[in-house]
Formats: sequence, structure tokens, C-alpha cells
Amino acid sequence: MQRPHISTTDTRPGTTDDLVADAHAAGFTRVSSRSVRDWTEFGLLAQPAFRKSSQHGSDHRVYPPEQRELFLRLLWVRERLPQGWRYRRVVLARTIVGLWLLGLLDLPTEQVRRALRNTLGMQSTAAENCKIASALVNGLAHPSASTAQIRKARLVVAQCLGKGCWDRARVLSVLVEVSFSWSAHADRATGSTAGDDTPNLGQVLNDFAGYIDSRNEVMTRLREEAVTPAQLLEARRRFNSDPRQVARRLDWIMEAMVHHTAGLPGSPDNTAAGSSLTLLNAFMHELIAILGLG
Repeated sequence: MQRPHISTTDTRPGTTDDLVADAHAAGFTRVSSRSVRDWTEFGLLAQPAFRKSSQHGSDHRVYPPEQRELFLRLLWVRERLPQGWRYRRVVLARTIVGLWLLGLLDLPTEQVRRALRNTLGMQSTAAENCKIASALVNGLAHPSASTAQIRKARLVVAQCLGKGCWDRARVLSVLVEVSFSWSAHADRATGSTAGDDTPNLGQVLNDFAGYIDSRNEVMTRLREEAVTPAQLLEARRRFNSDPRQVARRLDWIMEAMVHHTAGLPGSPDNTAAGSSLTLLNAFMHELIAILGLG
């Protein structure tokens, strides 16, 4: 299947039916009106605008030409993603947020807010949660910790991440087990350790749990539409003014140059999904700060 292309005669605002017809003409015959509505609610498309043609009412709502073209391009990319069908929509939402974040795609802030809300609600797959858990446990585990202890700690942390709730006591317990050998005087009750060169589990968990709680609060405010367009734009400005993000932006643009899938920067694989997740996590730190949550 070739890349989708909208002919010059179709570069006009389009109704839901027009978008469905475009998709069928491009070979995506399973697309329906419900598909368009679902994608709009998820933030993959902007809300269609009213079009008033008479004094007695309005015509069908219409999508601008840019959104009409974006729909076809996203459909093209979706077909080539390796993830399961349920998760592909999350990858697409995360990707367009990343493109907006870098100024590579001009989107209405209300669309970005919906896409961000939904991708945060389903952000990490089980594999990604396991990767995060492994990084946390490996950074704290003592060389003498057993394989069984490390496996248990990774599992508990990954489960907490998957559920979206943070069981501090349970996580502290398994992390104390894997890192206890750092000091014979470690306090199992608080997770503190003796010595300047030993990890302070209590502080590590407080910081990590605080970040998880802040993310959950951001998701709540997005769901309640309590995050304003001005706050989103300011968080994006701060993100792009941070020198630490230069490397991430360059990585993303390099992927765009190498792969250039359907006109959307990033390749349709797990590497691109991981890059957009890295961008999103960095942006979340700025948004949390803007909202006064951390």
C-alpha cells in the first residue's frame, strides 16, 4: 500500500462521511463513522467545527483540510505498528503529542489536551512497566541480592505501575530486601541506611511516589479540563528552552530524516514509540512544575 495522498480537489474541509470516503479510497475499508468519532474523542483528531450556511440551522460539522490529511497519514502508520491493535491508538496519540511538543505539527490545544489525557491513562505497556521497574531495582540492588529477591522486587514495582496506584509499604519492603546488604545497620522500618555512600531508600521512594502521585493529579485535571491552553503552551516553551532536551529533539528529528513514515517523524516500530515516551516523560516534569505539583 502506498502512502496516502489527498488530491488537490479534496483539500477542503470535510465531514465525517468525507473522512470515511477518503479512508476507503486509500484502502482502509474497515473505517467507519464510529472510527472517526472515536479518534476525535481520543485526541487523534480535533473537534470538527460548525459550518452555518443558512439562518435556519447549521450543516454537518467539518474537519479542516489539515486534519483530513492527518487522519489518512495516521491510518497508514497504524497499519505498520508492531503493537497490538488496542495499544496502537495510544502510540499514535503519544506520537502526535511529541510532534506538537517539538513544533513539528500544528494542533489545537484542546486536541493536545485530549490526546495527552488518554495517553497518560494508558501510557505504559506491561513491557514498559517491567523496564521501569528493572531500572529502579537494578539501581538499588546489592551485588549479593539473590535472583529471587530481584525478580520479586521487579514484579512488585511493575504491578504497582500497572495498577496506577503506589503501595509504598509493599514496595519499600521488597526494595529493602534487595538493598539491605548495603549496610549491616540498615533500618528496615524506614528504609534508611548508614553511611554517606549508601542509597536512602526512604528518599528514593518518596521522590518516585511523589512523581507518580503528581502524574495522577495531572491526569485528573486533564480529565476535568482544569489544565488551560496557556499552561500547556508554557510547559512546552519551558521544555524546548531546556538544554537537556536538545539531544532528545535531535534523536527525534534524525528518526524523521531516516524513516519519514507517511510524513510523520518517527518510524513505525518500538524505537519510535520509546522515543515519544521519553519526550512525553520529560514534558510531564515541566507540566507538573507549571501546575505547582512538584
